[in-house]
Amino acid sequence: MYRDYILVLYDQEGTKAIVDEITSNVEFKRYHIQHLDLRNTHDWQKSFKEVLKSKDNNPKLIISGTSLNHKQWYNIWETAFENKIKIIAIVDSWQNLQERFITCSKERSNWPTIVCVIDKKIESTIKLIKGMESQVIFIGHPILSRLYEQRYRKTKMTHNNLLYVSEPIVCQREKYDATKLTRLQRSSFSNLCEYASIQGKDISIRLHPRETNDHFVQYKLISDNRCKVKLEMSMTKQDLLDINWVAFGLTSMLLIELHLSGSNCISLLEEKANCEQSFFKYHTDIIPRIDSKEKLLRLKVDEPINTSSIQKDPNTFIERNGHKMVLNIIDQYYSI
Repeated sequence: MYRDYILVLYDQEGTKAIVDEITSNVEFKRYHIQHLDLRNTHDWQKSFKEVLKSKDNNPKLIISGTSLNHKQWYNIWETAFENKIKIIAIVDSWQNLQERFITCSKERSNWPTIVCVIDKKIESTIKLIKGMESQVIFIGHPILSRLYEQRYRKTKMTHNNLLYVSEPIVCQREKYDATKLTRLQRSSFSNLCEYASIQGKDISIRLHPRETNDHFVQYKLISDNRCKVKLEMSMTKQDLLDINWVAFGLTSMLLIELHLSGSNCISLLEEKANCEQSFFKYHTDIIPRIDSKEKLLRLKVDEPINTSSIQKDPNTFIERNGHKMVLNIIDQYYSI
């Protein structure tokens, strides 16, 4: 067994992105890190157990995700504990916090050794989960923390187009259809098209990872030639963040990242829309919100949008040294 071997398991892109951000720091070079994407694994139990049987790469520590696939994670943690492997579990979102540990609560066992949370505001919620036996540690959101620290370090070009960040959010009583835009998407984008036509602006659209060109076609139909609509998929996410935009969306993480990177961002989430499960439940004022068509049409695009809310927000997800906290945990385990 190599003393410096760590296995990272995930079934959501958010977990991978956070772990990649943490382990990209130079201090982690002393550890060998292997990833196992459970989304691309037909039989995850077989693949996982094969890794554990390896004499050369048998981990002493696993960094895992947490998701609504709680039964899968419960079984993974059980297998890890049977092999005397410690578990660091990452809660990578503000959504469905208690649901991630339902099986552990019911079975009263197989809790991760440590649960790392990305926001102080959700730390208490995690600690109050029924039967919680894990040590809960706040590490901050490493990606948002980096963007916040770097937001004024680059000279950025300003894009003339408005940016719409697509996100499939369903309203109450609306059945989700992965092939179609939701009612919130259709209404918010239609309002934005009317605004763009008045302002003489074109709209660039960034699709959600779950969306396809068929969704872009639906957006073009909604625009009804009121303004030009362009699909921005050739740009990487970092390309987008390196540009100053006037960006619109609902509650997506990319909209938050753009805001923290210095772009002027506005949420078009309707006043009656339920966002109880999102980042906006905990940070209601960090991004200006225009919740009606009438308010949007009164917006003057050439005037600076008030972004002072980022200074007013407690920023309870910002922690410059989050990676060091994780590293200290790992060093302690490997020193035993």
